[in-house]
Amino acid sequence: MNREWKLQDSGIRYGANRIRSSTAAWLGMLVAPDRGAGAGYRASHSGLGSKEGGKGKANLRRWASFHRNRADRHDAGERMTCNHSYKPNVWVSLLLLCCVAGAMMQEAQAVPAFARKHDLQCTSCHVLPPKLNARGEAFRARGYRLPEEVVAALREQTPLEALAARAGASESPSTEKAQAGSEATVPKAATNSRTVPLSAWITSRYEHPIGKFQKNFPNRVEIISAAPIGKSMSYFVEWRPLSFETRGDGTLRDRSGRFEDLLLNADLNKRSSLTLGQYRSLRQVDVSLRLSLAEPAVFSTSLPGKPDPDARTQSLRGFSPSGRSPGLTYQYQSIVKERAGDGLFHAVTVPFPGEISLPLTREARNEASFELDGSPKGVFLETFYRRRLNSLGMHAFLDDDRRLVQGVGTMNRGKFYTTAVLGFEDLATKKTRMRYSLEGEYLLTPSSSLRTVLGLRHEQITNASRRPASIAYLALSGPNTRLTFPLTLQYRRQRNNNAFSVEFGSMF
Repeated sequence: MNREWKLQDSGIRYGANRIRSSTAAWLGMLVAPDRGAGAGYRASHSGLGSKEGGKGKANLRRWASFHRNRADRHDAGERMTCNHSYKPNVWVSLLLLCCVAGAMMQEAQAVPAFARKHDLQCTSCHVLPPKLNARGEAFRARGYRLPEEVVAALREQTPLEALAARAGASESPSTEKAQAGSEATVPKAATNSRTVPLSAWITSRYEHPIGKFQKNFPNRVEIISAAPIGKSMSYFVEWRPLSFETRGDGTLRDRSGRFEDLLLNADLNKRSSLTLGQYRSLRQVDVSLRLSLAEPAVFSTSLPGKPDPDARTQSLRGFSPSGRSPGLTYQYQSIVKERAGDGLFHAVTVPFPGEISLPLTREARNEASFELDGSPKGVFLETFYRRRLNSLGMHAFLDDDRRLVQGVGTMNRGKFYTTAVLGFEDLATKKTRMRYSLEGEYLLTPSSSLRTVLGLRHEQITNASRRPASIAYLALSGPNTRLTFPLTLQYRRQRNNNAFSVEFGSMF
């Protein structure tokens, strides 16, 4: 009897199929005396303990016996067809996504992003969301502010050509026209003071590592807020109330409630600034604004931290340039250019082990728990020169027994964008490893209502027991107004690790 109740309890824990199997086993106990006990309770159920059961009783016994055997195999440790992972149908996910997005379209003015606040299209500041163009980089460098002369020009309805010449707010009049559409003038209002600085990003993903598994799941619901505070401060917040990612065995890792970014930036003067919060240490290239689904391995591969019996603590001690962690950054600009974001920058970042989060589920309390350690991971040093979307720089992470040094270059020529990285890592317990990556992206359709970018990246980390990887991807977005729908298709070519992925979402 105790064993059957144990099976029933197991069914409750592990989902609908488990409930069916354990309930069947429990019913089998009622109709099968050889399983022992329950005769009086069984007789109290109409038809089960009497001759009226007839043929139906025999069928019920066979049905219960079949599912009881499945439950026995589960007790013995045999893997069953249904695992505990969350596996919704991809079409259901996409349907729900479109329904939510459609509902939000009617309330677009109540859920504003910068495009709504300043009455601009997404492509005014993005090559293709979320990748920024030069105007977007300058806007972010100002702490999400428009320059004063631009605000004045907007109010006066100054033509775009004059605006660009006076304020340097765009790459060039002709380029800006191509990116922002065919409109020749700027909107009437510079800002909409009644808007709330909130936007959302919802995505659903399909992953298929060739020969391993296939998985459809909603992977992200992200709430984004950013705005200036006074004249010298700004904040940026990315919070994921829903966050799923796949493990190597195809099960889902639930990290719902984690912060992608939570930072406060303060300009100390015209040349220096201070950043505090949780964010990526790397500044020259913002990996969170990439168009590919996978992060470049040269930035995301961690240097392992000091050993610890707790796997969670051990992982938080690791460091990668694109990894998020609590930290403090001081930045100094030695060469200042007319355009915000251009010049020669030097930054010193002190990252700390930990994660700032508000976990929302039982699993997330383990996978994304709030942790903070007062001992720094090391020191991250970075220097780079930037002119619009072209940059050249170096960064280094230094600790007692681990080091990472990399050179990074980015270039933009017309519709072509490229990023190159070369460096090495040195660990006390491992051989020195080289890292390199070369990525190119081409803007296929420059229309403001439909943007398409084709990208290819080749990357490798030597002495890492894995072959070089080539990642091809196609990113699309439209209509790029106050609401847009991005779609990304990606194929990874790597020995024993080929994979195909699709992600569809909505930004509003």
